[in-house]
Formats: sequence, C-alpha cells, structure tokens
Amino acid sequence: MFKSLARFWATDLRYRWSKIRHRGSLLSTNVREDLYPETVPALKETAVELHKNFVYVRDGFLRLYDSIDTPANCWNRAFNPGPLKDDCDGFHSALYWASGKHFECYLVTIVSTDLVNSHTSLWLPGVGIIDYTRLYEGSNLDQLVAKLQKRRKIPGIILIELSDWNGVKWSSHKTYPGWCNIN
Repeated sequence: MFKSLARFWATDLRYRWSKIRHRGSLLSTNVREDLYPETVPALKETAVELHKNFVYVRDGFLRLYDSIDTPANCWNRAFNPGPLKDDCDGFHSALYWASGKHFECYLVTIVSTDLVNSHTSLWLPGVGIIDYTRLYEGSNLDQLVAKLQKRRKIPGIILIELSDWNGVKWSSHKTYPGWCNIN
C-alpha cells in the first residue's frame, strides 16, 4: 500500500499539485542568460554560480512536502535578486532552465523506501547526473543512480521518476520501478 501511494504521488499527484501551487509562476525569464551553458565545463560553472545564490529550505506543509516550481521561476528567484530558497527539486528546476537551452535534460527523482531520503537531481542523457555542483559523468542511468544512491546514503529505491517540462507544466517523462537499465 505504501509503495503504491508513493508511486502515485511521484508519478501523478505531485505534478497536479505543482501546477496548482505554482499557477502564478513565471514561464519564461531572460535573467542571467550569460550563464546558460553550452558545454559540460560551462554546465559545471553554471551549477556553481547557481549554488552561490541558493539556500536549502525543506518543503513544508504548504508545499505538501514536494512541490516543483517552474524552471523559469526558480532561475529568476535565484538571480533576481536571490537567493533561491528551496529544496533539491527547486535548485535542479532552476538548473534545468539554463541547461535546457542547449542540452536535453530531465529532473530525476529517486523515491526512497523511507521517503525522507528521496532526492531530485538533473539528468542530461549522454552527459550524466548533476547533483547540485557535483557531476557524475556517464550515459547509463542505472550506474549513475547507483553512484548517487551511495553518496547520499539513500536506502532502498521504490522508483526512479524522470520529469519533463513542456513550457507550461511538469509531467512524467518515464517511470522506472526499482532499478532501470538505459543505454
């Protein structure tokens, strides 16, 4: 029952809630276009600059503990005037805004068996997973998630959820129960 509810939340309800919760958020911004990365080294630099304008704040009750703001609004909040006060999905949503201009990218959420240690990062197929300022290079999502799980001490994994921004809302790109194997 617990796993089914966690899956339903991660793959459906959190997207609906995020759309409602952030209905007034920006869908576009041109703030700090100079930081939009075109190369992997520039991606790392952008992550570091974003991190300088970021304060980690755990989602609370009003966000139902997991609400993803629009990429443009997260980016704008980080630099206009800043800092971005949010959690892992807010940081990586902001990075998605800048990175998505020149890279294919998805939010990757690892839903842990205890839910508390669930975590969202940014996956760029063919490049790797960027977790705040650390880049795990590689093209196999299974191996990248294993590295991230080990570093963050994430217990068992219920699912791996890829989220895509279509310019108006977040939606599920693909869900992988347990481990996945993408080449």
